[in-house]
Amino acid sequence: PAIFASIPSLSDNPYISSMYGNNRVEALPQLLKKEGYTSAFFHGATNGSMNFNAFAKCAGYDIYYGRTEFNNDTHYDGQWGIFDEPFLVNMVSEISNYQTPFLTTVFTLSSHNPYKIPSKYHHKFPKGNLENLEALGYADYSLRQFFNEAKKKDWFNNTLFVLSADHTAISNDAFYNNAVGQYAIPILFYKANQEPSVINKPMQQIDIMPTVLDILNYDKPYYAFGKSMYSKKTDPIIYFNGPYYHLINDSLTYIFNDYQVVEAYHYKRDSTLSQSIKGKYKKEEIENTNYLKAFIQSYNNDVITNNTHYKK
Repeated sequence: PAIFASIPSLSDNPYISSMYGNNRVEALPQLLKKEGYTSAFFHGATNGSMNFNAFAKCAGYDIYYGRTEFNNDTHYDGQWGIFDEPFLVNMVSEISNYQTPFLTTVFTLSSHNPYKIPSKYHHKFPKGNLENLEALGYADYSLRQFFNEAKKKDWFNNTLFVLSADHTAISNDAFYNNAVGQYAIPILFYKANQEPSVINKPMQQIDIMPTVLDILNYDKPYYAFGKSMYSKKTDPIIYFNGPYYHLINDSLTYIFNDYQVVEAYHYKRDSTLSQSIKGKYKKEEIENTNYLKAFIQSYNNDVITNNTHYKK
C-alpha cells in the first residue's frame, strides 16, 4: 500500500491486513492501466501469504504470479516460498511475454528469517558474524542474475527499475538499532545509460509512486500521501511504531506519545541518538507537532471514510 498506493501504515495493524485493507484505492497499476500498461505482481510465497494477492487485486494488477503459478516446488525453501534466484530468473522470462508497456512488481523472500539458501550455494557467500549475512549474499547474487538476464531483453533499456527494502535487517552497526536507523532503508531508481546521482533528502516508501509518475511525466490528478523526490517542497517523514509516532525532517527527529514530544534528537550530528535536544527548539517542536496532528487526522479521516482515492 505504501509503495503502490502512497498510503502509509499508521496503526497497530499493518494497513494491508487491517479492516481497511480492501478499501478503494487508486494505485499505480490502476493509473497506468489507463495509459495502456499491463501489470503483474510476483511473489514466490504460497498464494494468499501476507494478503498480497488480495491487495494486488484491489490495487488493479492484471496478473498475480505466486508459488502456484511458478509450479516447481523443487525450488521451495520449506518456509517462505520459492528461492530468489530461480524465481527472479523465471520472472524475466514471464514478463518478456507481456506486451509493452508493462508494470511488474516482485517481493523477494530469501533475505528474510530463517535465512535459508539453496544447498548448492552453501559456502559460496561469506557468513560473517551475523546469521543473515550468507542469505544477503545469496539475495544479492540472485538480483544480479535477474539483471544479467533482463539486460538481454529488448525492454531493458526502456525500463525504470525501482529497488526498495521492506525493512532493515539485523546489523552490528548501533545506528540500525535506534529509532531512526531501524527505518533507514535504501531506495534506488535505475535506468540503463543514466548517470548515477544521490538525492540527499528525507524520502519514504509513500514517495515512490509520486516519483515514478513524475519520471513518466504523468500529468493527471491522483491521490497520494507522499510527494515526488523531485518536488521542491520537502515534507517531514512520519511513521508509527506503537505507541510512538516518529517525525523526521532534514536534520531533526521527534518521537511523540499521545501527540506530545517525548524525545528529540539532531540525528545528522548525533546518529546514535545519545544527546536529547527536547525543548531546545520550541518553535520547531510546536510546528512539527501541529504537522503530525494534521497528517494523522487526514489519514484517519480518509481511511475510515474509504476516501483514499482522488475525488473529482
